[in-house]
Amino acid sequence: MRLKHNLQLHAVSAANAIPGQYIVVLKEQYISQQVSALSGQNSASLVSTNVAEYRQQAVMSAANDLVSSNNGKLINSYHSALSGFVTKMDANSLQNLLQDERIAFVEQDQIMR
Repeated sequence: MRLKHNLQLHAVSAANAIPGQYIVVLKEQYISQQVSALSGQNSASLVSTNVAEYRQQAVMSAANDLVSSNNGKLINSYHSALSGFVTKMDANSLQNLLQDERIAFVEQDQIMR
């Protein structure tokens, strides 16, 4: 059973917001733990090319789990500069997502002008 916490959605300008679409950033500590578990080694001792592959696997695994368990749709994933993904989901599903301990923060996606 996952621990729950209550995050707040990071709001953006309503004029630029993409309705129902959110950027979800995962906690770095969680991703590091997953990289270690996937590799069987401490993530600090891995070769950088291996770390990138394991980070991608860890992000995709978490993204797929979080999106499917909250009735969302996975739009994109990120595993280099940050660990996270973009999802489309309704407001009720978003409220459930905001309670998951693996998440650092969630921001409304927006059109950059």
